[in-house]
Amino acid sequence: MNNITKRILISVISLVSVFIFPWYLLIAFGIVMILFVPLYLEFLVVGYWLDVLYGLPGENTMFLTFLVIFLVVIYIKKNLLLK
Repeated sequence: MNNITKRILISVISLVSVFIFPWYLLIAFGIVMILFVPLYLEFLVVGYWLDVLYGLPGENTMFLTFLVIFLVVIYIKKNLLLK
């Protein structure tokens, strides 16, 4: 498989997993994927979908949680792990 096919497969699996797995497993899966897949923006899409599907109206708590985790893991990946 080439890189585009792998990326599409990972994206489909992560977006379908919103309907199957609880949020804490999605966060664990997302952290691992952020570390190994370059610029894994699907993590933010998963957070947005969780917020739209299961969140309270007017609150973006799940999306903001996923955004903060994404930024922290990217910071750790760039500054601490690769030096």
